Amino acid sequence: MNIKTVENNNTDEKLRYVFRHYLFNYLSVQLNRIEYSDLQDKETYFVTAFDMFFRVCRCLTRKEMDLSGINMLLTYMSKMEEQIDYKKLKSKMFEFENGVYSWEELKEQAVALHKSLVTEVLRSLPFDKEINVGVYGIGEHTKKMLKSYKEYVGEIRANLVFLDSNAESNSITYDDKPVYNIRDVRDEELEIVIISSCRYQDELYYTISERNVNSMIIKLYTQVKDTFDFFI
Repeated sequence: MNIKTVENNNTDEKLRYVFRHYLFNYLSVQLNRIEYSDLQDKETYFVTAFDMFFRVCRCLTRKEMDLSGINMLLTYMSKMEEQIDYKKLKSKMFEFENGVYSWEELKEQAVALHKSLVTEVLRSLPFDKEINVGVYGIGEHTKKMLKSYKEYVGEIRANLVFLDSNAESNSITYDDKPVYNIRDVRDEELEIVIISSCRYQDELYYTISERNVNSMIIKLYTQVKDTFDFFI
């Protein structure tokens, strides 16, 4: 079996671990705290967490940024908008070690960085080739992946074949195309199969590997634990 893992950066494992350690552990703690704190504490937790984010970012180049970490940050910001009066957020300036920013400026930077990084991942996928490409997974992850590709990269030229572990072949459709059960797909029909799931990537990979298929298998995530979807 030919297996390819899409690398969204060139980070070595030590840098990747440091980035995950600070963003996932530290921001997760702050995210939980804002649920049970008053307004002043919410702002304090946010500034402290975001300042830590900037500290970590300065230690890494753009190529070394972790895409799922950026998604964690954007999720954190959305949570803040739910917990704090949005008008107050928009009018407040946040002072960090590397400068003073408005909420909109911070969010704009995070969104722009996410777009840049996710585009790199999308460009590595074979959707621009006129070949049969299996997409294993018919959930929200696939919907967001295809939507992001069309928005950030362009037209999908590949013939997409949607695969599922449970649905009977041709019993349902996805994106106006029939869905096939993974057990009914012959190797020669698909040159490449993309596992389109973060949470269930390992499970889907195990299922397809049991069949000993000869197609190239693309795994999007190098590790699934504590990882957010690339696509939002």
